[in-house]
Amino acid sequence: MPEGVSALQRQHRRPVAQLGEWVDKQVGSDLISERNLRLAYPKRSFIAGWRLSTDLSDIVLDLLLDKESPFSQPRIGLGSSSKSLVWPHVEEDGILCLSRADAVHNVIEDAKTALSSAYELVSLNLVEPPRHDFQNEFLSYWERQTTKKGRPFTSILRATGPSRRIVAWRGAHWILVAEDERSLHDWYGNRFGKQERSLTIEPAALIWLPEPLCPDEYPRTASGLWQLASKHEDAKSLLESLAAGSPSRIESVIGSDSANGPCLAAVTVSSPKSGIPGKRRDVLQNGFRRDHVPREVASRRFWNVGSPVEPSKVSRADAAWVHDRGHDTNHHTLTNAKVVVIGAGSIGAPVVSQLAMAGVGRLVVVDPDRLTAANTGRHPLGSRFIGQHKAHALVGELRQSYPHHSFESHCARWQDVNDDEPQLFSDALLIISLTGDWDTEDALNTWHVDRAKSPPIVYGWTEEHACAGHGVLIDVRTDACFACGIEPHGKPRLRVTDWGGSELQREPGCGSLYQPYGPVEVAHTASLITELALDVLVGEKIRLFRRVWACTSRFLESCGGRWNPEWLTLSNGRAEGGFQTSCEWPSDPQC
Repeated sequence: MPEGVSALQRQHRRPVAQLGEWVDKQVGSDLISERNLRLAYPKRSFIAGWRLSTDLSDIVLDLLLDKESPFSQPRIGLGSSSKSLVWPHVEEDGILCLSRADAVHNVIEDAKTALSSAYELVSLNLVEPPRHDFQNEFLSYWERQTTKKGRPFTSILRATGPSRRIVAWRGAHWILVAEDERSLHDWYGNRFGKQERSLTIEPAALIWLPEPLCPDEYPRTASGLWQLASKHEDAKSLLESLAAGSPSRIESVIGSDSANGPCLAAVTVSSPKSGIPGKRRDVLQNGFRRDHVPREVASRRFWNVGSPVEPSKVSRADAAWVHDRGHDTNHHTLTNAKVVVIGAGSIGAPVVSQLAMAGVGRLVVVDPDRLTAANTGRHPLGSRFIGQHKAHALVGELRQSYPHHSFESHCARWQDVNDDEPQLFSDALLIISLTGDWDTEDALNTWHVDRAKSPPIVYGWTEEHACAGHGVLIDVRTDACFACGIEPHGKPRLRVTDWGGSELQREPGCGSLYQPYGPVEVAHTASLITELALDVLVGEKIRLFRRVWACTSRFLESCGGRWNPEWLTLSNGRAEGGFQTSCEWPSDPQC
């Protein structure tokens, strides 16, 4: 073995020789020189290529290998970029974008597959380029014509018709578009951690089309956008009304539905100017006093010109897209749901975070405690939040991560918050109690029973070392209240594990008790509670109102615990652990 040559390097060298020999014998071709490879494909890292003649008009196919071969598939190029945006599936430099077949890492077999697919694609394009391919992959083709001059858009719009007036804020490097000023301010304030009421917000347009555009239909001038909009009366009227205010520019988002879902693009049209550079003046006002230009005149002057537009790509940041790319059938239910979570500790904080990620639109977090250094080992908040209220710090972080949601924090006991704002709890779709404190939850249960167990409450807690976790739903359908399953001293009547005594640890301070466990162990319980909460919110039929997580027997034994005999009976002797199950929450006639 040559010194200094690794097995991976030898694997990279071998396919060039193998493929070269096969091409010479079976196909017949011209080897492309390194210089010509660099000239034809300057942004690629091809190490070898062969130019193959075809019987397809004057089309040639370049069979190309890059430096990762054979662990990457051969690529096929057309030798020039002339067909980009003329034929679908042709990239800017003429490389064909072929469907990625399952590679066998045999360079000859992979080359045969690639050449066969390329021949089929070119044959189809020579007859008539399939326009629906351009439409179904609209975003890829639109992005190719965008330039650094066009600022990217972030959209929190509803990605649906009809055409309508929207609003835009133009930053130094990007543009934010929203349905109205309030939603734009709220999103911006959440995202950047401050309410900036001095934002300059301007009217803009959403032009909704019946189908996506093909490259030859893209608006490239102001008049081109006007001609596109004029085919649809609502879009035409919208552009007329925006130009009537003699703006310096108009941002327009172009949207439509495709076979792969909604797609958005954007263009910016600047007001026409006259004069020499540096002394240009707005021509919209010519012959009229400022703000007295007739609507028809202003529209004609703004749109009936050949000045180029600035095309931009649009990144969707609306709630429907962020949460499951618009395919979550429960999105509308979740985004309008209000959930109150009592307790923002090592279980409560992950549950709140997971609910936000799942798309719950309004989350209220109630917790009077501050974060300590000892909390940070199993809490989503890190050391920079030590000394801050958990509820406030958690909500602040989530606002920036999910600016389309509404978050609220109350750094007090739930009883005090309820005294001041009783509707905060009464009009919630769901309350989740994760305090692990019987005094607090006994009071909450009393309040709940007095309200005929409405709204529903999910209670959650862990056993020692987080070896078991519980989630219990109490609502109008349950005969029991929460206290029915709790002994007088505050311990659950059913326990999964047995420790022969208390496993609570004591800090060197009066009343400072804690449970020893880490974030990995408690993650199972947090997920169980979140799943139960989401099932309640979306109206899943819940037959058994208690869910239990049991750790693996190996982990339980390593912590010094054992299974409770009553639990083994209930779980049909599943002593191996490592599973989740559901069971009844007991009803106590004496409760």
